Amino acid sequence: STSSSATATATAAVGGIPTSVLLAWLGRCLMIPQFILLVYISLGVAPKNIGLALFIQTFVLVTHNKVITAQYFTWYLCLLPLCNFQWTTKVQWSLGWLLLSIVTWLGSAYCLEMQGLAVHKMVWMASCLFFCANINLMGALLQASTSVPFVSMQKNKTRRKGELEPDQSKLE
Repeated sequence: STSSSATATATAAVGGIPTSVLLAWLGRCLMIPQFILLVYISLGVAPKNIGLALFIQTFVLVTHNKVITAQYFTWYLCLLPLCNFQWTTKVQWSLGWLLLSIVTWLGSAYCLEMQGLAVHKMVWMASCLFFCANINLMGALLQASTSVPFVSMQKNKTRRKGELEPDQSKLE
């Protein structure tokens, strides 16, 4: 009876499609953002700043990985000195947020794995915090990069007193 319930669970279907097929398809779909980011970094960032591109590519692979362990943090942090960026306030806050998320994740993972506490939801929330902190830092580094100006999402539209608008007809 136990084996028949396990078989029924393994072959459960949603809309006639087995759950295992749906999960495999979902796992592949979750790789699409990672693929798009890696192509963008390879073609858009690497020609201008290879150090930043190496860091961001490793960063993307670790951030979008399905498995998180403590050793993965060192894979990209050792490449941080290669990046050519300005230490803006946003980068500093993003690094602080990342450090906080790493400590939170490591603490909750320690409680789960070493202490045997039932903190699965805490590990899941720490993983979500870690993912968001990684994405935030990646964006801050791309914006602060001195050699990749086209990545900046904001244009400085402030003008000094008495400064005229550029003549758009001369630009065309």
